[in-house]
Amino acid sequence: MAYGRTTRSLVVICVDPDGELQYRGERLSDGASLKMPAGRTADGSIVATNDGVTYAVSPTMFLVSQGDEVLYRDSWTEFHQPRFSAASSAESSVPAAPSSTATTTTGTPTVSTTTVTMAPRAGG
Repeated sequence: MAYGRTTRSLVVICVDPDGELQYRGERLSDGASLKMPAGRTADGSIVATNDGVTYAVSPTMFLVSQGDEVLYRDSWTEFHQPRFSAASSAESSVPAAPSSTATTTTGTPTVSTTTVTMAPRAGG
């Protein structure tokens, strides 16, 4: 459904056969990864929550927060949101926005919580 890269992270949003969203993320510094259910907010952002930490994905930024505290807000260095239609398969690419233009999130959306343990990638 969507995938992107920041200077710190790789993020993929998948849709399973039942239409449910799944967040998959990897921290580039140590290869730690997360895989958990995700949902949509009213503004169309994709959000996933793990152990009180919310990961929000929009075409303009990747936001990680805990409660009202922003842990980090990254602009995409690369973001793709493929669009498929009966007539064609075209990929839409959104250029990265400078971090100075990132918007502030006024609330933290809540999605079902799944506890996931982050572990370094094997062999690396």
